[in-house]
Amino acid sequence: MEESLERARQFVQKLAAGVPDRWTDTIEQTPGLLRRLALLVPPSELIQAEKRTSIAASLSAIVLACWIERLVMEQNNMLGLRAYRRLCRLMLKAIEDAELKRQFAEWGAK
Repeated sequence: MEESLERARQFVQKLAAGVPDRWTDTIEQTPGLLRRLALLVPPSELIQAEKRTSIAASLSAIVLACWIERLVMEQNNMLGLRAYRRLCRLMLKAIEDAELKRQFAEWGAK
């Protein structure tokens, strides 16, 4: 059992090292994404008003913003099944939109 746990720990560390955007690197995106969630808009991008452009939010920032929103809703006794499902749909849509935006930007750069 001891040997298995050590191998499992090493395996998880190896996988985690390959994750490109950690929450600690993208935490500054979270407030903007929370503002979008408050408007019931998928938190998929960050608007750069001064440049009149937007950038795709990172996956970790999207999930973190949705998790924080879920905790706030629960604390305020607003986390019914309908609200939870809506939050999940917003999160999944944001992940899809951000990935499409990222792929399109990559394709446009080629």
